[in-house]
Amino acid sequence: MSAQSAMKLENANYERVILAIERLTVANPKYCQCMRCRLDVTAIALNGLPPKYFISPSSMEIEELASPILMVEASVLYALERVSERPHHERPESKKISDNIKNISGKIAEKDIE
Repeated sequence: MSAQSAMKLENANYERVILAIERLTVANPKYCQCMRCRLDVTAIALNGLPPKYFISPSSMEIEELASPILMVEASVLYALERVSERPHHERPESKKISDNIKNISGKIAEKDIE
């Protein structure tokens, strides 16, 4: 493997965002932890932070490049709230409600047929 093929472009904020998502979702069960929601939160949080790209391996300290942890956490909290308001899937409560509606509709339809 050549030195050039071992290099890759990385975002210094990525690891901080992932760690903040882990910590904040464990601390608050209202946030969905499915992979789709986690990826949406990651994308929104990273888009809200200034880009901090570097080529790895690098002698630079990632800590020097990454955004301050409070800025990262604020971006992650914003993303968590945004995704929890409009997830790309049904919420568990709305699935129960829609299942109940289907059951009731089925029972009403059965009575209409009789």
